[in-house]
Amino acid sequence: MSNTLITIGLTCYNAEDTIRRAVASALRQTWPNVEILVVDDCSTDGSWSVLRELAAEQTSIRIIRTGQNGGVGAARARLVDEARGEFLAFFDDDDESAPERLERQYRRISDYEASHSGADVFCYSNGHVVPSDSGVPIRQRRGIGRVPPEPGGPLAADHFLGLVNDDGHHCWGMAGSGTLMARTNTFRKFGGFDPRFRRCEELDLAVRAAQGGAHFISVDKPLITQYFTEGADKGSRAELRYRLLLLEKYKSHLRSRGAYLGAVANMQAWFCHANDWRWRGWGWRVLAIILLPWPLKRARLERGLARILAMHAGPNTREPSSS
Repeated sequence: MSNTLITIGLTCYNAEDTIRRAVASALRQTWPNVEILVVDDCSTDGSWSVLRELAAEQTSIRIIRTGQNGGVGAARARLVDEARGEFLAFFDDDDESAPERLERQYRRISDYEASHSGADVFCYSNGHVVPSDSGVPIRQRRGIGRVPPEPGGPLAADHFLGLVNDDGHHCWGMAGSGTLMARTNTFRKFGGFDPRFRRCEELDLAVRAAQGGAHFISVDKPLITQYFTEGADKGSRAELRYRLLLLEKYKSHLRSRGAYLGAVANMQAWFCHANDWRWRGWGWRVLAIILLPWPLKRARLERGLARILAMHAGPNTREPSSS
């Protein structure tokens, strides 16, 4: 096993009830050379006291406290700046990683780089989703590029912007920052995380990286357990606000392709479906198809027809889209 230093980066905000569990899963990693770096984003509960206690017990733990709450985008940006490892893996403050997570992701990246010389690689994994009040997994989230062909480049950027759900060829799936590992210099090459994003910071980075030609892969194993916690509502208006900010940031790119208004309508459709407002969601979906340029419109219509035919032919085994 390599002696390469890997930084485990955790952001912490008002997580005094869960941060011990997250740090414990970092300490249990089978990878032999680890730095555990925690940025506390000016918590108002007892998180900082817990972190000071943990850092006093373990020399591998380094803690930083921000002067004011800047949000998860700013906290992750600080982790990228401060990381000393050749690789950086993100752990969330309310989740738990399997002991072999770093080892498996390092091997997956190394194997992929060996067959794709010079590639910039972002590596994720599958994960179990567990309600915090039950402890029983309710579903598995599958990572992007977990099997070949792994996506990358402009097509992946379109996917992260919600323009392409499934091209019928590449292996699509989830790309959450809580499962993300890459070379530290790869994060820095693409500018790290934008501190303006209190949500969707991982999508913004993924868009920039994809536009720069990056590849997106995953370990096809559930290496994390993601717990539902209070306030983790992915269908909230705050989530929608930052997804629309994402489209605003890439407005010039989207307008150059005649896709901006269609992308906004598609994001509104996502929000409605996330909140089970199905009829309203379908209205936005139809409007998105009308507004999108013909190549993207045709791709959506073809995939929709393929799904309808598959429903009549038998069970559809493909992974649902992450957008």
